[in-house]
Amino acid sequence: ELLRQEELAAKQHAEEEEEAERLRQEELAAKQRAEEEERAELLRQEELAAKQRAAEEEQAERLRQEEIAAKQRAEEEEQAELLRQEELAAKQRAEEEEEAERLRQEELAAKQRAEEEQAELLRQEDLAAKQRA
Repeated sequence: ELLRQEELAAKQHAEEEEEAERLRQEELAAKQRAEEEERAELLRQEELAAKQRAAEEEQAERLRQEEIAAKQRAEEEEQAELLRQEELAAKQRAEEEEEAERLRQEELAAKQRAEEEQAELLRQEDLAAKQRA
């Protein structure tokens, strides 16, 4: 009976140790899983942060490009306005020169008419003087 009791106690002790080992192994596996999940979460967070940084950099680059394009458009518009002003000034100068030439021609024609009238008057007076004589 004593032997049976000892055997039973030994068996029970072995089972308890086996159970303790199984629990230790499960605890270890759970701890390992938790660490792996923690690492995976850290990697996910880092990936997310990297993605966010990339998106922010992309946005910043897009804004920089838009700024450059806007500056370029403004410069082109400024250049176009300058050309328009120069064209306008050239047109105005041409019109003024045309007007001055027209006035000069009119003056010349008036002078010529006056000279012709003067010559005709002199001819008439000359003729009248000859007739009188």
